[in-house]
Amino acid sequence: MRILLIDDHALFSDMMAAFIKAVDPAAEVVKAVNLSEALPLVANGGQFALILLDLNMPGVSGLAAFERLQVAAPGQRIAIISGQTHQSEIRAALKAGAVGFIPKNVRGDIFMEALKLMLAGGRYLPEALLNAGVEVQDISLGDFGDLKVREREVLDALLGGRSNLEIADHLALSEVTVKGHLQRIFRKIGAKNRGDAIRIGLQRRL
Repeated sequence: MRILLIDDHALFSDMMAAFIKAVDPAAEVVKAVNLSEALPLVANGGQFALILLDLNMPGVSGLAAFERLQVAAPGQRIAIISGQTHQSEIRAALKAGAVGFIPKNVRGDIFMEALKLMLAGGRYLPEALLNAGVEVQDISLGDFGDLKVREREVLDALLGGRSNLEIADHLALSEVTVKGHLQRIFRKIGAKNRGDAIRIGLQRRL
């Protein structure tokens, strides 16, 4: 597994690389300090399981940096890491295809869970941004006709990167009830586990 980390702060970059290694000791972490250094790494078919992009770097930054990287690495999964949370910028990047947004002030364990979710095919947004009204774009409930309305809501929240507790809070349910819904959802869509459900959901463009 190769992960491209684009960030100009060496200390933070080293910390993230350590957390990535904690998730998968065999992971290869490739670093770039700016977009100009990153673009050749994805040119000519350079493939990564995930690309982590800091939106606030000298030179090209913000959505322009994301768009240039997306053109250079078509079809690759790009997530945003940032010390700032400008909602308009986040919405635009998510709508353009970013697979998540990770604030730089999250705890290490949360960063690792977000990383696992995105590597499993899901999208990640922290609860603070969800509460502020930022939504995961381009995920709409589709043609899983066997799912009841509440099951569709739970699956939609799962694809939005929420934990069981966050889903429970969001839908005003108990965590036990959420787990029950998830078990039924897994059975109905043919998923073996949480990561498999995310993969199936995204493939069928829920």
